[in-house]
Amino acid sequence: MLFLDRADMDKRFRVLRQELVERPTSSELRGWSYEAPPTKPISTSLRFGVGELASRYCETLRDIYLRRILGVKPPPSFKMARGIAFHEVMKAALFDIKRFIYKDLSSGGKGLLASLLPRSESIGLDAVERAEAALGSRLGEEDRRLVASGCSNLYEFLVIQGAAALDRTLSKYPHAEPDSVVNAVVPLVSERKVDGSLVGLSSGASTKIPAGDFKNWVELGGVALSGYPDSIRTIRVYEHPTTNKWVVGFVGEVHFSLPKDLYSEKYAKVVDVLLRFGEYTNVGGGRSAGLGVIKYLSADQD
Repeated sequence: MLFLDRADMDKRFRVLRQELVERPTSSELRGWSYEAPPTKPISTSLRFGVGELASRYCETLRDIYLRRILGVKPPPSFKMARGIAFHEVMKAALFDIKRFIYKDLSSGGKGLLASLLPRSESIGLDAVERAEAALGSRLGEEDRRLVASGCSNLYEFLVIQGAAALDRTLSKYPHAEPDSVVNAVVPLVSERKVDGSLVGLSSGASTKIPAGDFKNWVELGGVALSGYPDSIRTIRVYEHPTTNKWVVGFVGEVHFSLPKDLYSEKYAKVVDVLLRFGEYTNVGGGRSAGLGVIKYLSADQD
């Protein structure tokens, strides 16, 4: 999720560059065309947040009128609280991992896990309190418990990812200094500040790391295994003929479906894009060694 190595990033950039060649963005829509319509902002005094324009759940834009003209604030919701709390957890996890590397690099990933995992519950509760303070409203007990549990799980997930990235980096650069290791292991920021004032956006706009809803939908059964018609064959791949290091994978055809009771057109499109992307990047572990090759066929191609 957050801890991408250089090889992964290079693969993704290659795909993005190819997409830009196939579907270039018109020059009139580029940020440097802010002095002329349609990019030129309609007002120099009123600047919008990215979420107000991108997260369009009200097609008439009346929500912007209510918020900006009438001063009506949306009531706090479970999703708002969870989103704020998750973001607080991401900031805490990245800060804690960086601090550990600077203080106790020699302990490696195992030491990082031992040091940070016990803090997950307190981190979760603290994130909920910060979200409630930001919203000016307290959650109900059940919602509070659910958000705190999700925050604790997210913190543990990030710490485990960080520990794996730390050990991977130390195995490649065993004599690296803490500052170099931090740069290789941890993303620089959990959100990047962007000045969007030239195109009518807030001068303090942020590009944040998405998390939560899509993952929850998948875990609830949004994507289901529906069969493997010609069976699959499990194989063991050895690192080298003279060593006893190996990984297990499978070869064969697998069918997946999107159950009607959980179907979401929005998430179905995400699944489609990710599977197509997986054809470029491979999936699972051992991708650098050529494992995880997939061929994706949608239902209309099958």
